[in-house]
Parts: sequence; structure tokens; C-alpha cells
Amino acid sequence: MQIFSMVIRWIVRGIVVIGIVSTLYIALNSGDDKPTDDIEFRDIRVKPSDEDNAYLGLIAMTQALKQWPEKNEYPGKLTPERVHELLTANADALGLFHTIAMRPVWFENPKTDVTKISVPFTPFVWIMRLQRLKIEELIAKGDIHAATEDIKDTIRFLSTIMSGADELTVFSVTLNMCDSTSLLAMKAASSEKATEEDMLQLLESVRNVPPILIPSFKQVSCRTYSKIFSPGVDIVLNKSRRGSFRRKNFQRYAFKPNRTKALYIKEMQEAITISENDFSREEWKAFETRQEQAMPITRNLLVPNIMGRAMAQALTPDYGNIVEKITLLKTRMAFAEIVIAAERMRLRTGKNPDGLAALVPDYLPAVPLDPFNRGMALKYDSAKRMVYTVGPEGTFNPATTEISRIRDYVRYSVTLGGLAQTENNSER
Repeated sequence: MQIFSMVIRWIVRGIVVIGIVSTLYIALNSGDDKPTDDIEFRDIRVKPSDEDNAYLGLIAMTQALKQWPEKNEYPGKLTPERVHELLTANADALGLFHTIAMRPVWFENPKTDVTKISVPFTPFVWIMRLQRLKIEELIAKGDIHAATEDIKDTIRFLSTIMSGADELTVFSVTLNMCDSTSLLAMKAASSEKATEEDMLQLLESVRNVPPILIPSFKQVSCRTYSKIFSPGVDIVLNKSRRGSFRRKNFQRYAFKPNRTKALYIKEMQEAITISENDFSREEWKAFETRQEQAMPITRNLLVPNIMGRAMAQALTPDYGNIVEKITLLKTRMAFAEIVIAAERMRLRTGKNPDGLAALVPDYLPAVPLDPFNRGMALKYDSAKRMVYTVGPEGTFNPATTEISRIRDYVRYSVTLGGLAQTENNSER
């Protein structure tokens, strides 16, 4: 009886051990499952330039700050007295902005094997808020020429940040800030004191933004991928030939998840391909469905490389949200072009356009297309003098949308000649 009990115990222990080993193998295995040939893994490292570098310039502006806004002090919530106090205290820091923006070098050699330096995020946000306050104060005072120069500097600097960012969070926030700057450009152009030369300068600046959006998005996505996976891959490829058997095998399974890299890079490459076609809600829904099917974490915990799938799903950015921001910014820049063209027409003729076609060809080469509605021009409600996009849902229309949905009006439309009453809530 005692022998029988002992045999049973050893059988149970063997089953438990086999179960644990099998589960760990299924969870951790990468084995010889190498990525397919069409997937390119490039270890993109970056080296900051020692001179004329936007990162170093940002550090210099940070060191020159004397008084920081409180955390709850958003630009729209400050009193004029507090705005003046902040701008006066930080005049030296903001004085550096023009110098830094005029030297828009971010990365000298994007393929050198040197550790990246990220954007100092919090100082970047506060400096941009102070710059926005400065521009708004200049517009309120009627100094449109100075406001135009500051808007040009801001767009130039933000474009540099977008082109050089190595984190999608920084890229996404920069999109919001560039969106806010587009509204400032429209406000400056709509001022009674704006000259033809000011408007042409603003027009050139806003036109410079859309061409850099997709290349910058692709670049920051690649850098994000490299930043996440390079350290682990390096441990293995570094040629960790020495050490114990246990250490080498742990590195093989824990730090070289080939399937994980394959899943992650496929998602990234497909997202970039879709984003290059501007914005299509149907394409992004199909993309998200395929992503869920490729990583069925909650439905089957015994699928191969479950830990790798969990990692890939957790690390894959919310591309749909970022691409929608890109598309919205492209739309706002198109709005800015139309507003500037309409103001130039009003300055010359004293009349507002009856339709967007009236701005072509004297003030616009063509009516800008709606980035949310590929192949179709932006729409115009002549009764409300409102230029608008159909939006990501393809349903926005100022004639049918309830006025209580003011956020939609602010985001997806602009009123010609009525910008003084518009408030931008995108930077929240």
C-alpha cells in the first residue's frame, strides 16, 4: 500500500513537472521561428549633432526659464495679468526661440550606433505653451508682423521636433501643438492689421507642414520599434557566447522573441502603408480586426509564443488615433490656407468669397481636398460662411449637426471672418 501511494505521488509530480515545462516552453518559445524574408529589421539608433541641435536648444531654453506655469494653468484659463507676468519673467527663454528655430537640425546621422536622447517632455510642453501665450498677446495688441514671425518660428521648431522625435508620445503631442499654431495663423491672418506680406508668410509656413507628416510618422515608428526591441536583441547578438547553460538559454527565449518582432513589425508596416493613403475609417477598422485575430490572448492561452503576442499587443501604438490626428492637422492646415486666401481677397477687393471656387486661381491654385474624404474637395456652407470637412465618421455637416456639439464645430469647421470668436481646445 505504501509503495502504491509513493508511485502515485511520483506520477502526479511527473505530470505537474511536465505540465509546467510544457507551459513555459509554449509561452516562451521562439525556437527557430524566424521572421519572413519580407520583414526588415533595422536597428535605428540616432546621434545628436553637437552643433545647431534642437535638443540642446530646448535644454538652453529650459535652463533660462525663471517662472513655470502651474499645472492647471492652461493658456485659455490665464488672466491677462498672469499672462503678462509669465511672459515678462521668461523673456530670456522665449528670446532664444527664434535662434533655435532658425537652426532646425535634429539628427546628424540617424544610423550610427549611439544611444538616443529623448525630448525633455515637460519643459517642451511648457515652453510651447508660453510661446503660444506670447503669440496671442501680440495678436491682441495688433502687432501682426511680430506674431507672424513667432508663428513661423513655432511651425519651424515643431516640424523639427516631429522629424526628430523618437517617441510616438512626443510626436502625438507635437501634432496637437501644431494644430493650435494653425489656429493662431488663421487669427493673425484675420486681423484687420495683417498685411499682404504677413499673409503670404503665414501661407508659406502652413504649407510646409503636411509634406513632413507621413515621413516623420514612419520615421518615429521605426525609432519606437528600435527603442523597444534593440536592448534585448543586443544582449543576444552581443555575442553572449560565455556564461552558464541556463543563462544562455534564458537569453535565447526571453530576449530573442522572433515571433514577437515579426508580429510587431508587421503591424507597424501595415499601419504605415494605410497612413500613406491618408485616412480611411474602413481600412483602420479592418486593420484592428486583423490585429485582434493575430493576437488572440484572452481566447487561447496555449497558442505559441503567448508572451510575445501579449508583448506585441501591449507595445503596438494606437495607430488609428495618431493617424486621425495627422489627418485632422492636414485638414486644419487646409483651413488655414483657405482663410488666408479669403482674407487676401477681402484685403484687395473688400468682399468675401461667395464660394471656394472664387479663390481659384488668384489666391489658391485649387480648392484644397478634404483629407477625411479622399478625392473630394472641402465643403463650404455659403449661408454660414463655413468651410468644413466631413470628419472621420464622414457625417459632419454644419447644416444638420446640433450646435450644442461645439467640439465638432471647432475641430471640423472654420468660419470665414469669424475667427475671433473661435476657441481651440485641442491642447488639453
